[in-house]
Amino acid sequence: MQLAHRELTGRTMIRLGAVVILLMAMGYFSYRAIRSRSEWESPVASATEASPAPPFSYTGSGSCSSTACHGGVTARTANRVPQNEFSTWVLKDKHARAYTVLLDKRAVQIARNMGIDRAERSRRCLGCHALNVAPELQTRSFAIADGVGCESCHGPAEGWLSEHTRKDWSHEASVKRGMHDLRDLVSRAEKCSSCHLGDAENEVDHQLIAAGHPDLFFELDTFTALMPAHWEEESWKNASERDPWFATRAWATSQAVSLRDFMRLVAGRSQDQSWPEFSHYECNACHHDLTMPSWRQIRGYTGFAGRPNWNPSRYLVLRHMVRLISPEEAIALDREIAGVGELLVNSASDQASIAVAARLVADRADRLASMLAHAPVDQQVTLALIRSISADGHELARGGLRSVEQAAMTLESLYDNYARAVKGTNQQAIKDAIRSLFDDLEKPRSFEPSRLADRIQQVGRLLG
Repeated sequence: MQLAHRELTGRTMIRLGAVVILLMAMGYFSYRAIRSRSEWESPVASATEASPAPPFSYTGSGSCSSTACHGGVTARTANRVPQNEFSTWVLKDKHARAYTVLLDKRAVQIARNMGIDRAERSRRCLGCHALNVAPELQTRSFAIADGVGCESCHGPAEGWLSEHTRKDWSHEASVKRGMHDLRDLVSRAEKCSSCHLGDAENEVDHQLIAAGHPDLFFELDTFTALMPAHWEEESWKNASERDPWFATRAWATSQAVSLRDFMRLVAGRSQDQSWPEFSHYECNACHHDLTMPSWRQIRGYTGFAGRPNWNPSRYLVLRHMVRLISPEEAIALDREIAGVGELLVNSASDQASIAVAARLVADRADRLASMLAHAPVDQQVTLALIRSISADGHELARGGLRSVEQAAMTLESLYDNYARAVKGTNQQAIKDAIRSLFDDLEKPRSFEPSRLADRIQQVGRLLG
C-alpha cells in the first residue's frame, strides 16, 4: 500500500460560494431521501450481532448539518467553534466516502474473494466503513450511507445534541451523556486505532489482505495532519495554556495504544484454530523476489533462516520514547517484547503461551499510554527523540518495511513539531531527507535495508 506523504500547509478554511454549498447540500440530502431507511438497514447489524451499545441513540450526520450548527459555508470567528465542521467533512474528508467505497469495483472483487455477497451489506465491512449500530439505536434521521460520520468519532448524539450549544453546558457534561472524549489522547488514539489498526471486532487479517484489502498502518499525528481539519487543536484552552509540544505527546500516546492493540490482536488470534495469523508477521519476509545475491542472506537472521519474522513496527520506534521517560519501564518492555518475538518466530510455540506473553505486553502498553499522555514533553525531549530514532537506522531497517514506515512518519511528525517551535539550520535539507524516506517506501519491491538505514541516519547527521 502506498504511503501518501503529507503536505502541511496550515489550517485552511473552506472558502466555497454559497451556491456551491447549496447544490452540494441538495444533492446530499436528495441522496439520503432516495434511499429508504429499510433499504439501508435491512442487512445491517441486528441487536444480537452489534456490540454492547451505550443507552443513547445515533441521530446521523444530517443532524449536525444546519448552517446555524456545523454546516456553515465558511469558518466563523466570532465563536470558539467555527461552525463549518459538517461542510468540511462532507466535501473534503475521505471518511464521508467510506461507505461508497464499498460499492466500487475493487470492493466487489474483495467481497467475491472473501465469499461475501455484497460488501455494503456485510457486517465485516460495515464495521469500519460505516457507523454500524443496531436498529433500535438509530433515530429516523440516521443513515448508514453517511459512512464514517460525526457520531463515528464523537459518539451517539441523542444525549447531548440539544444541550451542547448551551452556554452553561460543559464538555464533561456531554461526555457523561455519551460523547466520546476526544480531548483525552488515549481515548482519541483508541477511537482511530479501532479501525486503522483493528480490534477484536474489526480486523484486517491475512485473508482479507490476500483478498485485496490494503494492509493497515497508523500514526496518530501523521494521520491527523493528513485530514482536512474541522477543529483547532486544544481550542478549548486559552492561548497561554496551549502546549507547543502537544503533537509529540499525541505521537507517543498513539504509539503505546497501537502496541497495546496489536498485542491484544496477537493474544486473541493465537487462540484460533487458524493460527498462525500471517498479518502479524513482516510481509517482506515472504513476499519478495528470490534474487541472488540477496540482502536477506547478507544481513543474516535473528532466528532460523526461512521462518518469517514478526512485525515489530509498533514497538521499535516507541521504545525510544519509553527509554527517555522511564528507563525502568523500557527495560521491562524490552524483556517482554523479546519473549513475544521468540514465541512468534518459533513454529513449535504453544499458543496459550503466546497469548499470555502478548497480554503481558498489552497491559504494560496500556499503562504506558496513560503515562505518555501526560508525560513532560518539551523541546529537549523532542530533539532527543529525533536524534535517538535517527541513530537507530540499522535496527529499524532490519525490522522491515513497516518499521521504516513508522520511523518515517515519526521523524516527520516530530521534526515538523520541532521546526514550528525552534528555528534551526538545515531545515529544508532535513525535510528533504525525510521525504526521501517516503520516496523509497513508495517502491516496496526495491526495499533495501542498508540504503534506508542510511537515509534515517542522515536526518541525525543534518541536525548537527
